[in-house]
Amino acid sequence: MTTSKETNSPAQRIEYIDLCKGICIILVVVEHVAHFYQVDDNMLRVILRNFRMPLYFFLSGFFFKSYSGFTFFRKKVNNLLVPFAFFYLVTSVLLPILLMKAFHYQMQWAIPGTFMDYLPQCLTKEEFPNIAIWFLLCLLEVNILFFAIYKLCRGKSLIMLFPVSIVGAIGLYLSYAHINWWGYADSACTVLPFFFMGYVLKKKPHWLDTLLTLSCVAFYCIFLVALSLNVDYRSNLIPNWWAYITGASGVMIVMSVGRYFRRIPGVSYLGRYSIIVLCTHALVYQSFHEVLCKVGCMYSLPVVNFLLTLGSYAVIIPFCRYFMPHVTAQKPLFK
Repeated sequence: MTTSKETNSPAQRIEYIDLCKGICIILVVVEHVAHFYQVDDNMLRVILRNFRMPLYFFLSGFFFKSYSGFTFFRKKVNNLLVPFAFFYLVTSVLLPILLMKAFHYQMQWAIPGTFMDYLPQCLTKEEFPNIAIWFLLCLLEVNILFFAIYKLCRGKSLIMLFPVSIVGAIGLYLSYAHINWWGYADSACTVLPFFFMGYVLKKKPHWLDTLLTLSCVAFYCIFLVALSLNVDYRSNLIPNWWAYITGASGVMIVMSVGRYFRRIPGVSYLGRYSIIVLCTHALVYQSFHEVLCKVGCMYSLPVVNFLLTLGSYAVIIPFCRYFMPHVTAQKPLFK
């Protein structure tokens, strides 16, 4: 394993975080392709659901920076709200309607309707065809929550622990009581502790070194396998509080993999441009499914589709970077 000095330098830190993000986005694609082909009754999928989204919120907290209020909101609008709005409009409103009218094809999660029927779905029913982009809206809310707590507590981690815990407890209560707050606000409360965890461990790299020792990782594996629950952070369905233990355990396992390998070219590349993958993969694997069915490829269809989907980003990512940089968080739209 690399030394503390190597992995704690800014360049090395970005490098292994890109790898961790790449692992996370691949797990997102794995789960969504599995769900598309109704491969749901699988213990491995249950385990992945316990830490897949906590990992992404943890990594986002790892790179939290404090700015003035105006600069902070401008950056979050450019990096989160603009991509969400663009891909919501294109992949959850325009394309589903076009595909239905032109080819009579209904996208996964799509509800037949008119243009105006689609607009309120993300806030009221929290349902829309490109379901993966829910994360961008939820992460925006988490950033705003954390920024408010950060300013209130003047950036002192020990003091911040109390309000972060209160907000997390509110999220769990909403889950237990089956109370839904529009626009994933309830989910934002529940996942805030993972964001805070990333922020604290970025400031305390020696803590991270201790947490990622081989003996600790062995315990994380035991916790993850023994305590994994059927959770859904998007719908804020969290059966028990120890989902925080399984979530944190999975996060630490992936972080240890990232620090050991530091960089795996294809995986790190996907992690560096994870927003592009997140916002487009649903359309990609559904398109490949139609093509594969038409050419008669029915053998190992989920696996073939998964590999084709990941491979397509050798083209999709450069295309988005060149032609759509301002709506894919590659360049700021508002300066």
